[in-house]
Amino acid sequence: MLEIIGMILLTAAGAAVGDEAARSLARCEKELKDLLSLLDEVGILLSSCSLSTEEIFIRIGESEYVYSHCFRCEGDDITDKVSACLRTSGLAMCGELAVYIARFGETDLEGQLARNGLLRHEVSLAYDAAAEKRKKFSNIYRVGGFSAGLVAALLLI
Repeated sequence: MLEIIGMILLTAAGAAVGDEAARSLARCEKELKDLLSLLDEVGILLSSCSLSTEEIFIRIGESEYVYSHCFRCEGDDITDKVSACLRTSGLAMCGELAVYIARFGETDLEGQLARNGLLRHEVSLAYDAAAEKRKKFSNIYRVGGFSAGLVAALLLI
C-alpha cells in the first residue's frame, strides 16, 4: 500500500514540476505582452501629452501592468529609482527596460519616440519568440514532468 502511495506522490511531484515549467513559459509571454502595452502607452503619453517624466511614471504606476509597481516612486532621481526597481524585479526584459528608463528624458521628443519604438520592436520580437516557445514546449514540459515522476516511481519499486 505504501508503495502505491509513494508511486502516486512521485508521479504527482514530477507532474507538478512539469506544470510549473509550462506556467513559467506562459508567465514570460504575459509579461512581454504587458510590456508591449506599457510601451504603447508611453509612446502615446510622449506624443500626445505634455507631461513631465514624473507625471508619465505616475500614470504608468496607476495602471495595472505587471511592471507598474516599479513606477510608484517619487522624489529626486525618479528615473534612477524606477530603473533600480526594474533591474531587481526579475520580470521579462527587465534589464532592457531599466536601461531605457535610466536614459528617459535625455533626448528630445523625437529621440524619445525613436528609442521607445526601438525597444518596442525588441520586445515584440521577444514576445513572438516566447509565444512560439510556449506553444512548442508547454505540453512537452507537462508530459515530461509526469513521465519523469512515473519513471522515478517505477525505479524505486
